[in-house]
Amino acid sequence: VQAKLAQQEIPVLRTRLAELRKQKASESSDIYYGLTDNTKRNELDAEIAEVEEELRKQANKVEIYAQAKNTTYNFMSRRGAGRANASMPYSNTSIYNPGLIHYCCAPADAYISKINVSDKTLVFKSEEVMVIQHTDYADCHLGVIAYVPNDMVKYMESPDDADIIINKDLELK
Repeated sequence: VQAKLAQQEIPVLRTRLAELRKQKASESSDIYYGLTDNTKRNELDAEIAEVEEELRKQANKVEIYAQAKNTTYNFMSRRGAGRANASMPYSNTSIYNPGLIHYCCAPADAYISKINVSDKTLVFKSEEVMVIQHTDYADCHLGVIAYVPNDMVKYMESPDDADIIINKDLELK
């Protein structure tokens, strides 16, 4: 569905681009005869650049969706999706395609607090699919990267524990 929507938007963008180019040509002749200044032409140039970028973006989106067509179904059917014995990712006994990550296993229990996409929706890697709240951060191997100023490094030792306060309610040690 998303590929079809992106594909249907491409002709609309091409038509808009052609209209903007016609306006730019008309504006160029008006500038030549001294009827208007260069401001409108500069605005049209910027708008043409935006439409061209949007057109490239939609074409890339259609290409990505076309490459991923049917891969989800084939991948999940080989995994045993819909059956009780579906294989887990990174398992020695399953057929795993590392090019497409369709789902992953959490290292510990968590509550799903929000789902951002509908069922059977193809998403890009950068999109957020769901928000989860872990029940035990220590079991989830929570890693924290912190910036320590140079003048404070002398007070730290390698295995030091750090107190981290999240949302003023949760304290991790």
